[in-house]
Amino acid sequence: MTKCQVPAVLIHQIEEELDKEEVDMMVFLCRDLAPDLATAGLRELLGALNERDKLSLLGLSELLYRVKRFDLLRRILKTEKTTVEANLTRNPRLVPDYRYLF
Repeated sequence: MTKCQVPAVLIHQIEEELDKEEVDMMVFLCRDLAPDLATAGLRELLGALNERDKLSLLGLSELLYRVKRFDLLRRILKTEKTTVEANLTRNPRLVPDYRYLF
């Protein structure tokens, strides 16, 4: 049995708060992590990454950081932009460098 690191309720909460453009951007950022899910929606994609142990709270916070949803970082994940920035310099990133502009 696979242990999911991110509760499904968090994935659902975040998806509900994002607009279509932000959802599309998050799907784009994750596309290389699950190439077999090329046509999947965000919830399905994040759920699959979670089941495959590729998604963590750090990874989810990185995705929100990349789409500039700092309000969701604070409200849902209870972290700050500066904390995510520090984590990105110390830990492996979820999103490959070529998927976003610095």
